[in-house]
Amino acid sequence: MQESGPSLIARSEWSWTKPVDENSSKASGWPTLKPKRPLVINLASAEEQAKLSAGRLQQKILDACQEFFVKSSGSDRDESDDEDEDDLMDEDRSDKSEVFKFFLKVFTENSELRSYYEKYSADGEFCCLVCGGIGKKVWKRFKDCHGLLQHSTGILKTKKKRAHRAFGQVVCKVLGWDIDCLPMIVLKDFSK
Repeated sequence: MQESGPSLIARSEWSWTKPVDENSSKASGWPTLKPKRPLVINLASAEEQAKLSAGRLQQKILDACQEFFVKSSGSDRDESDDEDEDDLMDEDRSDKSEVFKFFLKVFTENSELRSYYEKYSADGEFCCLVCGGIGKKVWKRFKDCHGLLQHSTGILKTKKKRAHRAFGQVVCKVLGWDIDCLPMIVLKDFSK
């Protein structure tokens, strides 16, 4: 093959200079890097680890609650907002309620969850398993069982009033509280 025009490659030699000592910070103009000390990792305390573990456990329980409410949504009749609260409480007191049985089973089968509620009732982090189960206000957290029980027994704008009341009753049963004397018990319990 013959070249038909001028060559695109330069025929001159590359100039080469002697490499500069890379260890010299003066030569590069950059300061010398000093190795940093390794980062100190703060481990969570036993109490924090228990709360994290309970949070993960509550998330698993929320999944079971969602499954329960999806299965039972076809069989449950919708609760109207104009029902008398006393009627709801009287009707829920029967231990024959499917929702009550479900929540009682949840706490009976999960000793870790039950012991968390017992140990951290005054200063734990709790979520409403009913709200989470039906997919409403999943992010809603309560700083103690008192707030959780006030929510479950006093919520008005929901289609799952009975489920909330049943959940509150089971929590009271787990903690050994009488739901009728709730404010007095809670004040006595938290004043320790």
